[in-house]
Amino acid sequence: MAEYIKLAKMPKKAEKLLLALISIQDTLPYGWSTVFDPYREPGVYFAYTNELRALGIAQNERSARSIRASAACLYANTELFRFVNVPPGKDYIQWQFSQSADVFMTDMERYALVSAADICHCSREFDGRLLTQIMLHHKMDRPQFCLFEQDTRIRVLKQMPETPTFRAAELTPRLKPCLQKWSNLKGYTFAVAYLQSGSQPGYTDVRIRIRHGKTVWPDGSFMKFDPRAHVYRVNPAKRQQQRPAAPSTRPGFGHGTELWDDPL
Repeated sequence: MAEYIKLAKMPKKAEKLLLALISIQDTLPYGWSTVFDPYREPGVYFAYTNELRALGIAQNERSARSIRASAACLYANTELFRFVNVPPGKDYIQWQFSQSADVFMTDMERYALVSAADICHCSREFDGRLLTQIMLHHKMDRPQFCLFEQDTRIRVLKQMPETPTFRAAELTPRLKPCLQKWSNLKGYTFAVAYLQSGSQPGYTDVRIRIRHGKTVWPDGSFMKFDPRAHVYRVNPAKRQQQRPAAPSTRPGFGHGTELWDDPL
């Protein structure tokens, strides 16, 4: 699911709603199965809008207008739902994930443990994509990931996105504050490189490396990238530098939700 979220490039409110529904369903009876069964009909669930607001969704709104709009966006632009909507005049949302979503969420080889508290912090364009990728990779010895690279195994997308070309001056003001947020909250240092791989000038991808107390980057390798790359480092704010990483507790609304992904 983390790779799907990265590639789908959903609007930030729709992305946050998706993370919230995954998390809430994880706390409900028979929410997520651990084994994919093609004959199993995905369950139908509901959650009160107050439960969504507790996760930072439409906190300052009395109506469910923006929640309804985000739900419509998820239904129209992903293949993860049979349906998802806020019934007219009601204070709850109903949804049924598709079997495509079940495929992701029952794959036990790779997963990202995302907490409800983390979801509350998702407010910027890249927050959700970065969060799921960080939590997918952070336990590796030398964790790193690409932000735009297409994973050809992800076939539930209606259309695979084109490889972007961007300028550092355009991307950095949008990306760096998100990285700084997760650096402060997790206590991680990030090495960020804008990569050039096309046949003409312009960056085509972002590679992000993670360093913390349990990583084992060889000396000098953490910040070493291709000479053409635009490279910078993001360090935790000093007052939070010693904050421990989020505990790996059992998944749950109050602890963490596993976002299963394709095996390596």
